[in-house]
Amino acid sequence: MFEVGDKVTYEFQPGRTGIGSVVYGPFRLAGAGTQMCVVEWLAGDFKGEAQTLPVERLKPAPRFEMGQKVRFQYTPEGESYELVAGPFLAVDESFYVLKDKDGNHDTSFDKYMVPVVE
Repeated sequence: MFEVGDKVTYEFQPGRTGIGSVVYGPFRLAGAGTQMCVVEWLAGDFKGEAQTLPVERLKPAPRFEMGQKVRFQYTPEGESYELVAGPFLAVDESFYVLKDKDGNHDTSFDKYMVPVVE
């Protein structure tokens, strides 16, 4: 279930997905029993606008974007990895493919990664 502050995606139509942040909810729609959330759009033509959407059609937004630099708790200072693919779902957890500075590839679950702030 989502709560205020969660980043979510919503597919308006095949191939057209928006990303937003839950600003209210969830709540039950009177008379219908449907769980709803109010989502404020974070990008695109409707950035800053809010819309009430059914919870069943919302998905958690990925924590990371392709090309983003990440590190781990024990990554040597100044080193980072680039996200090159993902997220992929594996046993209820998401993982990504990473590339190091030498071009070697590895994988990691997103729970072990933190973004590099430059």
